[in-house]
Amino acid sequence: MRIRDQGFQLCCFDEAYKPHASGIISEASFERFPYYVYTRQKGTWPQTVTGREIQALGEFCPEKEVNADYPDTLLIHGTNDTDVPYECSMGMAFALGRAGRSVELHLVAGRGHVFDLNTNDPEVSKVYKWIITFLSLHFSAH
Repeated sequence: MRIRDQGFQLCCFDEAYKPHASGIISEASFERFPYYVYTRQKGTWPQTVTGREIQALGEFCPEKEVNADYPDTLLIHGTNDTDVPYECSMGMAFALGRAGRSVELHLVAGRGHVFDLNTNDPEVSKVYKWIITFLSLHFSAH
């Protein structure tokens, strides 16, 4: 797929996030999910887990690290993802294309962040076929 830059912002961090003064969460468990939801609703999740202002996280945007050595890449993203905006995958695809890398971007209309759990869903089956085809074409043993 040939990618053209359509003027999309390449940084994947949403400017809507506001600074938050609470401490960093260190325990990883499902029990923290309600807190995650709370901080997402308040727009403070990145600051909560990193202890940094949102503006300072730009250095971690993967698009900024793309170069000619990147591998062939498949990006699949739901257009209703509320955790990571699908524009992040678009930005990564544009960056990979500019670096001359082979990239496929599939946007799955109306799907959220975790859209692939129901393997009986025909749309999910289609996504798995994209993955298998991509891996077969780009990473098969020769």
